Amino acid sequence: MRRIKKRTKRNPSRCPAEVQEAIKAAGKWFGDPDLVTEPESFTWTPPKAAVEIGNIVAIEYASNKWTGEEHVYRHEFEEIRRMAISPDGSTIVVDPPFLITDRGIEG
Repeated sequence: MRRIKKRTKRNPSRCPAEVQEAIKAAGKWFGDPDLVTEPESFTWTPPKAAVEIGNIVAIEYASNKWTGEEHVYRHEFEEIRRMAISPDGSTIVVDPPFLITDRGIEG
């Protein structure tokens, strides 16, 4: 079992101007302002441990963000990425992390 380091800093709260900037950036990302939802904040407590279960080879997800209709997208990774899951199943850790660009998941 591998221990996960606890974060030392919390993300600062966003001021209204930062929220509007994030909404504008999301509109540019999706190409349609009607597909953008206001950002939400959440509280997350990192797990104290995670169990490495193997390599992640692909990720599939359903999204309606690009077209307004739900589609399943699949991304197969070009390099080996290790995957670990917290004992309670609440957190998945992937190493090395994904690169997210305006074209989606890369790497």
